[in-house]
Amino acid sequence: MDLMKENIETNAQIIERLRGELSGLKGQCEAADAQKCRLDRDLQEIAARGSKAAITQQEKVMEDLRMKKNEARALKEGVEQLSGVFSPNVSKLDSGDLCIAFTVEGVDFEITIDQNTKAVKDIKKINGEFPFDLSKIVEECSSIPMPQDLRFAVHILRSTIHSRIVLKKHIADLRKFCVVKQDDQTIKLTLRNGILADIAINDSYAQCPASACLVALAWPGCWAQEDLEKVRAAINGKCYSDIRDIFGSLQSLN
Repeated sequence: MDLMKENIETNAQIIERLRGELSGLKGQCEAADAQKCRLDRDLQEIAARGSKAAITQQEKVMEDLRMKKNEARALKEGVEQLSGVFSPNVSKLDSGDLCIAFTVEGVDFEITIDQNTKAVKDIKKINGEFPFDLSKIVEECSSIPMPQDLRFAVHILRSTIHSRIVLKKHIADLRKFCVVKQDDQTIKLTLRNGILADIAINDSYAQCPASACLVALAWPGCWAQEDLEKVRAAINGKCYSDIRDIFGSLQSLN
């Protein structure tokens, strides 16, 4: 009996020890499960961050491509759509800059576009006549953001040449009725009734209001200068863009 009791106690101790070990193992499993959950969450967060970074990088690449496409479209529009100059010849120079060659009313130009900034870098006249300093146009372009600088440059080139052609025709028309002399940007008229008039024209002649302005008026031996100044102010108040209109107003004086 004593032996059986001893064996029972021994078995009870073993069972208790096993229960303790089982409890310990259960605790370890729970800890392992908890650590696994933490690792899974960490992996998910890392994957999410990596995915977000990849998406961000992809979006940046797409945005760069969109910008390049917009720049190319702006260059094309700057020469064609907004300026009326069609079929420009675009080539790449050895320096990497772009060269846009086109013709306006028989005058050939080349505009150089900086490869990095995409801004107007230089303007050259290849042949033909152009009355103004091209470097001044380039200087004005430097203060205008791209692609508007290219549009501005081509517009100025085209409008200036067009204005010169129109002015030449208008002078020819006036010479049928009075003496006309041109001194750079000033047109001097001598009417048959003795009126002397100086008309200043700007680069946008015949293309915008007040592009022809009566700057001096004299009528020796007839009207007082004070009265002539009132006439001059009244004529300029009409904002003429055609020297022939100013001539018509002067011719009506008596």
